[in-house]
Amino acid sequence: MRRPESAAKAGVCDAAHPAIPADLVEVGTIAGAYGVGGWVRIATESAPEASVLLGTGHWYLSQGLGQDARPFPIESCRVHGSQLLARPERSLEREQIEALRGSAVLVSRASFPEPDENEYYWVDLIGCEVLDAGDRTLGTVGDVVDHGAHAILAVNAPDGRTHLIPFVAAYVAEVDLARRRIRTQWLAEYTE
Repeated sequence: MRRPESAAKAGVCDAAHPAIPADLVEVGTIAGAYGVGGWVRIATESAPEASVLLGTGHWYLSQGLGQDARPFPIESCRVHGSQLLARPERSLEREQIEALRGSAVLVSRASFPEPDENEYYWVDLIGCEVLDAGDRTLGTVGDVVDHGAHAILAVNAPDGRTHLIPFVAAYVAEVDLARRRIRTQWLAEYTE
């Protein structure tokens, strides 16, 4: 989709922030306007109170796959029920905000806080090589999916199959982000 003209006229692209970071990560979506005071509702990928959006005002919007990302500086942001409310630095009319509905909200990966020990951002796991219990390559992580009780690694195998491996201590022995490798206790016969 193309960026709405009303958004461009509203000053969504801020000339004071011309450089678009190469490490943008989608962390939410514009859900619409809130009230008449220029507030924006954000549906987040994580629990609102844990969202990285609360810690940075350097947001970017995209209506494509990130290639058309534009700065969207935020003055303030707060939790409101199951969503976030944000007030852009530049005042927007309700109609301008509604024209942005569905836009992806992105932030630089560099702005994420450091995770606790043995905690990982899912975006960092994608692309890691996955080894089985015998140190044989199973494939690479193509996605991480939340199935309620725990996350599941969707591992793209060289033969085109996808292996689903629970991301729990019983199956994941080591995560080495520096080497982009995950060692598992997964056995080859589990995938056949």
